Amino acid sequence: MSDRTFASPSASALQRHLGGIDYPRSKREIMDYARQRGATDAAIEALDRFVDREYRSAAEVSQEFGRIR
Repeated sequence: MSDRTFASPSASALQRHLGGIDYPRSKREIMDYARQRGATDAAIEALDRFVDREYRSAAEVSQEFGRIR
């Protein structure tokens, strides 16, 4: 799989799966929340590439998503 194929979920699509989440949250908690809200495999793969740390806001999640793309 190419990196371009991997990066197919958009930042806005990822944020839709995270709508309503309260921060701060760990990477694992964010992934679990997204799964519960029906996130695609590609979105979960994107989250799995995040640095394993606590994220304090949706803006931090968006920044990290930009970094992995």
